[in-house]
Amino acid sequence: MLFQQKGEFEKAVTFHKRAINLDPQYAAAFCNLGVALKNLSLKEEAITAYQQALQINPKMPEADNNLGNLLRVMWDLVGAKASLKQALKLRPDYADAKRNLDELVAMAKLLKKKL
Repeated sequence: MLFQQKGEFEKAVTFHKRAINLDPQYAAAFCNLGVALKNLSLKEEAITAYQQALQINPKMPEADNNLGNLLRVMWDLVGAKASLKQALKLRPDYADAKRNLDELVAMAKLLKKKL
């Protein structure tokens, strides 16, 4: 996370990939890899990383929230809603997921799309 906090996303990708090579079941490393990839605008790769985190640990609300937020900005509003709702199901008091879901609902209303 230190590399990401400094904005050194390429280094963060390398770091998280090393962690995954050491422990392929390290869900948090996949989730953090997804964040770094998203910040490098590698959205499809970020989605894959979040999905891998969730395959390893389906009860990881951070991965659901991150995936939902990314899907939202990629205009997959239905997929975003499902991921964000799952994050809130796992952690009902998860403020980031609640905020992201509220923004999604507002976006849908603006676009007059039913979710």
